Amino acid sequence: MENGLIGLLGGMGLFAGLILLGCGVLAIFMAKGAFKGQKWTVILSLIFAALGFLSALAHTGNSGDLFGLVINGFTGYCAIRCLKSSYYK
Repeated sequence: MENGLIGLLGGMGLFAGLILLGCGVLAIFMAKGAFKGQKWTVILSLIFAALGFLSALAHTGNSGDLFGLVINGFTGYCAIRCLKSSYYK
């Protein structure tokens, strides 16, 4: 029984690690694209900010979620400002 539980937890940790590794690689490509003036990076950032804002809005009972609302709202605002910039056209 203990070996099965340890294997399950190890598999879940591996899955979570692969997801986080994928997010890190995506963040590197987004940063490189943003410095080159590629518009898709700003659009993807705006999508992630909107999803984070909606997620925090759905769980507004905690004070940490209020912080998430502020951070994701500010990130979305910055992305919208970047879309209006001539650098990303």
